[in-house]
Amino acid sequence: TKWMSVDCRITAETAKQHGHLNIVGLVGSIDNDFCGTDMTIGADSALNRITEIIDAITTTATRSEAHNLQKFSDKQSQILSDIIKRVILLCLLKTKEVQRAMNEKRFEEAIQLRGRSFENNWNIYKLLAYQKPAAVPSQHSIAILNVGAPAAGMNAAMRSAVRVGLATGHRLYIVSDGFEGLANGAVNEVSWNQVAGWTGQGGSLLGTKRTLPSTCMEKLVENLNKFSIQSLLVVGGFEAYEGILELVEARGRYDELCIPMCIIPATISNNVPGTDFSLGSDTAVNAAMTNVEHLTEKMKKDIQRGLVLRNEKCHVHYTTDFIHKLYSAEGKGVFDCRVNVLGHLQQGGVPTPFDRNYGTKLGVRAVQWLTEKMTDSFRQGRVFVNTPDTACVVGLYKKVLTFSPITELKDQTDFEHRMPKTQWWLNFRLMLKMLAKYQTPFNEYVTGEIEHVTRRSLSIDTGF
Repeated sequence: TKWMSVDCRITAETAKQHGHLNIVGLVGSIDNDFCGTDMTIGADSALNRITEIIDAITTTATRSEAHNLQKFSDKQSQILSDIIKRVILLCLLKTKEVQRAMNEKRFEEAIQLRGRSFENNWNIYKLLAYQKPAAVPSQHSIAILNVGAPAAGMNAAMRSAVRVGLATGHRLYIVSDGFEGLANGAVNEVSWNQVAGWTGQGGSLLGTKRTLPSTCMEKLVENLNKFSIQSLLVVGGFEAYEGILELVEARGRYDELCIPMCIIPATISNNVPGTDFSLGSDTAVNAAMTNVEHLTEKMKKDIQRGLVLRNEKCHVHYTTDFIHKLYSAEGKGVFDCRVNVLGHLQQGGVPTPFDRNYGTKLGVRAVQWLTEKMTDSFRQGRVFVNTPDTACVVGLYKKVLTFSPITELKDQTDFEHRMPKTQWWLNFRLMLKMLAKYQTPFNEYVTGEIEHVTRRSLSIDTGF
């Protein structure tokens, strides 16, 4: 409808000139029902709306003790095309086979046809939804704590970690206020029902602090021994990363620290090495986008307005306060300048479906990994490990869930600026310049390493 002048025809001359034709399809569907991709365009936005509705209904149902059933629409659609690649045809046939299996009530086969990601989600749901006592209680224990600033998705990760641990037969402890709480003995055993409803809760229900273990090492080690804690699961940001690194480096002085340790990166800053996406960063980006849209709505009025977005701590001298004072002084008598800090808003709010699902998966996998390490190293009634691969960061790296030893990540970390030395998303700078209408050649190479700006220009024609 937007290109009325196009009649969908080409001349014989054009067909001869362009004999080779590449067809690229972008799958857009709110149902996320197409094989060959884990997520279709539009599925995340649709899931956000569904989650908001369910959260609202659940709140009402909790207050009125009502029960509800959510029914999702089910529809079929035919995709017609005269020219299509074989791989696309296979995906289409597989997608239709899923619907056929559902209609014939071959549910197990339908799950397998949907792919490993869907099957994994289904298995995790069955594991966490209903309590099943462990066949044989284990002799192991896990302590879970939050360190650093609050981030959406922390509670989802803790819920799944607690329930998987209990289903395995472990004793599970939750620690309030991070490493400081562990040093002060704020350790409590947790049950299955205590973490019910945590998935959709924002922030940190345990409470979190930025205190590092080096300030309270003796008391921390004492309580590890007192509560017979055999492994640590830390959910947090860069402070969690630094804290576990301090504990690993202190293993030579304290045998109590020779236990498996795992970090689930959770921070709105997305600055923890070992993962491409930190838990909470998706919610933070969505919160920032929503608030920026609210600001731009105000700019549609008659008064001419401008908007400057600045990343926190992107420059030591050109701070937000400096830019505010600069514009206020230069615009005196002509325009005024105001400041809004979005960072505080990004830490709160309910987590997005992506962060809920991501946190749940990380919590499950982290406890499974800790269980493997504790089982392999259990000797004479205790767990003892001191190899680098027993203290890791779990995260999504190049589309694969990986466990990266924290001692190996140390060399890849810029501790001064609290970030990895190499950022994968910096490769998108060329695309950003192009979208901003700078005259930038398409074949220009942009490295992913952090670098300082060495050439600046005020001309939009010449670029930066």
